[in-house]
Amino acid sequence: MKNNKIISLELLRFFSSLLVVVWHYLHFFYPFNSISPLNIFEYNNEFLKLFLKSQLGTHGVYIFFCISGIVFSANYLNKVTSFRTFFIRRFARLYPLHFFTLIFVALIQIINLKYIGNFEIYFFNDLKHFFLNIYLISGWGFEDGYSFNAPIWSVSVEIIVYFVFFNLIAILSRKNFLIIISLIILFVFIKKTYFDNEIFSAFVLFFSGVLLFKIYSEKKILLLFFITFFLLSLNLFGNYKIILTCIGICAFFLSINNIFSNLSLQKVSQSLGDLTYSSYLLHIPFQLILIFIINQLNINQNIFKSPYFFLIFIILVYLISLLVFRFYEKPVGYFIRKKYLN
Repeated sequence: MKNNKIISLELLRFFSSLLVVVWHYLHFFYPFNSISPLNIFEYNNEFLKLFLKSQLGTHGVYIFFCISGIVFSANYLNKVTSFRTFFIRRFARLYPLHFFTLIFVALIQIINLKYIGNFEIYFFNDLKHFFLNIYLISGWGFEDGYSFNAPIWSVSVEIIVYFVFFNLIAILSRKNFLIIISLIILFVFIKKTYFDNEIFSAFVLFFSGVLLFKIYSEKKILLLFFITFFLLSLNLFGNYKIILTCIGICAFFLSINNIFSNLSLQKVSQSLGDLTYSSYLLHIPFQLILIFIINQLNINQNIFKSPYFFLIFIILVYLISLLVFRFYEKPVGYFIRKKYLN
């Protein structure tokens, strides 16, 4: 590990963001002026059918939740951290890019409303949902549906988990695995019995990540391998199948972290991991721009079925993410931390 970073997870973060970006490529198949996707099964295009047959976006987000539990454990367990320091670090990491993309998307949607006559992709773009997004509570149950830069919902959910985690740090720092396992079982019970929503999915995945880190920190690599193959082999538990798969994937990447001892491999993995948050928040604004341009130029939507267009879109998303990370996300975060933590 380098600077408390588990390098293998940086690569997993990148692949998880790619899953979300690829899944959201489906937005291009919403007919203009519609909130329902086209029936792309009628296109006889195997390339497109792959997207609807999978749940790539869900897998990507769930892996993020589990990774967060691992990373937060590495950074905060067995350490004394004030709530002020914890809050400022999280704010500097998450809010500047969120605010930038929220305002940008709001402006694009205003332009869509003026020139096209309606919003595109996400339609709940009123004042109520703007303030839900401003305060990062757009995934707390107050919303009527997805709005503005919708992927931020998962970050808003994680904020609740962060608060609970911070207040349980003293308990979680102990070596008693039963405490963490009991918490996971509690959240599973609440999700299954009372509130079957993504907030409690996030709790289950996050604290499963905490448990995985505790196992990893005690160098029980063989146990991680066992967890990996056990969870990936399960085809039971209904809605928990995706959750178990994502926990298994995280366990596997933890177990192979020693492979990333090569400095060149570490640099590549770290560089790809750095693009995760920016690509997660920038691909929807970029899609909205492309949809608006293609709409105004009266270009047939069949262009979106081209694998070449798909590849160009993915490449451009990550190139834009690289520029935004280097010239906005990283320096602004550094400025906030330096100003308020020193």
